[in-house]
Amino acid sequence: MYGYGFCDDCATNFMVLARKAGLQSRVWGLSGHVVAETFYDGQWHMFDPDHQVFYRNRQGKIAGVEELAEQPQIITQTPRDPLGSPSELIAKLYTSTADNRVNERQPQIRDTSVLPVLEPLDYVEFRYSNP
Repeated sequence: MYGYGFCDDCATNFMVLARKAGLQSRVWGLSGHVVAETFYDGQWHMFDPDHQVFYRNRQGKIAGVEELAEQPQIITQTPRDPLGSPSELIAKLYTSTADNRVNERQPQIRDTSVLPVLEPLDYVEFRYSNP
């Protein structure tokens, strides 16, 4: 089974996984993009699971959204992100702070388990690579 999602889906899933791991996490809506932040070591750290990237500041720590808005050179020090998006364009998403905000929508997180029921002659096959 294969799936896909947009940046808001990826960021929300990241947030839910971080919370399940016991970390405080939230989602930011930027001007045309959505990213996740997780709080640890006394500060927020931005993770962009859709673009498969995070940015390190001069101290080598993962920067948060507000730090990236104040210091876009953290983003632009690399010409492109892992998906090939120009860093100048990505930096503009963070620096357009008039419409950047934390998304207050909180997804319902339920404890679930996968408990498949196999009938006689049924089997489960684990594939570790896509055909």
